Amino acid sequence: MFRVVFILLFFFSLDCNSQHDQKLTWSGYLETYYSYDFNKPDDHLRPDFLYNFKRHNEFSVNLALLTASYQDEYIRSTVGLMLGNYAQYNLASEPVWAQMVYEASVGFKLMDKLWLDVGVMPSDIGFESAIGATCWHLSRSLLAENSPYFLTGARLSYEASDKLDLMLWATNGWQNIQREHRVQGLGLSFAVDYAVNEKLNLHYANYLGNQDVNPGGNSAFLITSLGNTILVVGDLF
Repeated sequence: MFRVVFILLFFFSLDCNSQHDQKLTWSGYLETYYSYDFNKPDDHLRPDFLYNFKRHNEFSVNLALLTASYQDEYIRSTVGLMLGNYAQYNLASEPVWAQMVYEASVGFKLMDKLWLDVGVMPSDIGFESAIGATCWHLSRSLLAENSPYFLTGARLSYEASDKLDLMLWATNGWQNIQREHRVQGLGLSFAVDYAVNEKLNLHYANYLGNQDVNPGGNSAFLITSLGNTILVVGDLF
């Protein structure tokens, strides 16, 4: 079905630092919008495969986010709480308490330039985030809506040089805070970020996971992305 949608977006962000050697920082972000779908859906909802800017013919909030971060030489932590369409629809299968969690992680420095972070963290897969102000365009692409905005698990990150960062993940699965009923599979992900120069950055990420109720089931899949393009999506068996 042909759809024409008009979206008017408003962004507001706020950052501040504490006086304690700037180890503790606070930030706020607000993303409001008005959307009009010329197909005029009776339930005021845009298609099921969209998770942002979901409401038709309404002024609404897509994302309201308050974040606190702490970092010193050996420990770092971030907690971000959110409200809005993104939280309501993208995390609809999560428990009510988890639908408010944008990010909640704690990290430990294992050795020079090597960190271990555990919790809910932004995903390395894809090139868009849930924060519209950091994306290339105002609304989300179908590619972004079908790749994970966040992952939950443990992440090893290593700064190999000023230009090269390496990341290895073990997760609860594909964009899950809490595992779905009877799903036992473990997600694995590897990412490389290379800054060629000030204007060009190359990013590679993949994900190997199994969403079957049986860890040895036949629904394992591999996703590989380079830059802003998903190269492989499919079942392994």
